[in-house]
Amino acid sequence: MTPEEQDLVRKRQKSRAIVMGLLLVGFVVLIYGITIAKLAGS
Repeated sequence: MTPEEQDLVRKRQKSRAIVMGLLLVGFVVLIYGITIAKLAGS
């Protein structure tokens, strides 16, 4: 692989990692909100 191809692959990996991190944070916030809503309702 050329250095340019390696840079492109690393950029794609980084962007995928950022998206997965954001999705994970969103999921955690969603679960937290549902838990708080259930506790407040009972």
